[in-house]
Amino acid sequence: MNLSTKYRVFLILFYFGTKGIAYSALLYGITPLIISVIRGTAEELQFATVVMALPWATKAIFAAVSDSFPIGLPAGLRSSFKIVSTKYHKRWYISGWLLVLAVCLVVLAGVERGDPISVTFVAVSVASLATSSADILAEGSWAESICFNKSGKSEQVSSFVWGLCSSGMGVGAVLVGLVAQHDPKKFVLMFGATAVFPLAAAVLVAACDDVIPNDEEIKHRVPDLAVPLKTDEDDDDDDEGKKDKRE
Repeated sequence: MNLSTKYRVFLILFYFGTKGIAYSALLYGITPLIISVIRGTAEELQFATVVMALPWATKAIFAAVSDSFPIGLPAGLRSSFKIVSTKYHKRWYISGWLLVLAVCLVVLAGVERGDPISVTFVAVSVASLATSSADILAEGSWAESICFNKSGKSEQVSSFVWGLCSSGMGVGAVLVGLVAQHDPKKFVLMFGATAVFPLAAAVLVAACDDVIPNDEEIKHRVPDLAVPLKTDEDDDDDDEGKKDKRE
């Protein structure tokens, strides 16, 4: 795999730690949270699962928004300051959403019996929105590296990413199963502990502008893959060439 060390660390923190452990802990932990900790009803649990699933069905909308309104230096300023690289213009979106997710997990870690269930609804829905939005942006970064990878090993990137995600979700599911059997007060602290992963990923992306492959690099590779379309004249020339060979 032609990936930098920093980018691999980011993928591990995001796919194994954030989307894997942290979000699966929230996904599988919502039932004991609502039923055992808050003492909510089945209807409230059903509503919580709906508000968690909705952002994943609409995450493509935010991808279009981030493409239309990138955060980064405009081309004019880059040329004025002789800056060649644009950096990855979605990195601030990724970092911001990961920070939002970390805050939501910390809020859930403080939930107690008797608290308004509306706080839990808002926290889980915003956490799901933050995870799905950061996910589609991060996915775009490594998908681009697959499209423009000329080493012939692009399939290793996909296997690496999904292997991290699957193993992280497995760890999160086991963690919920083990912790949920004990004191509910200790159970909610699990959400706060998993907030370490999105927080670390957010700090890494924000502090190091070379973590994620930059757009300028990718833009320069696009013409290499451009395939000229055949015209009617080209088809006629091909037909004439075939006739000449037959003769």
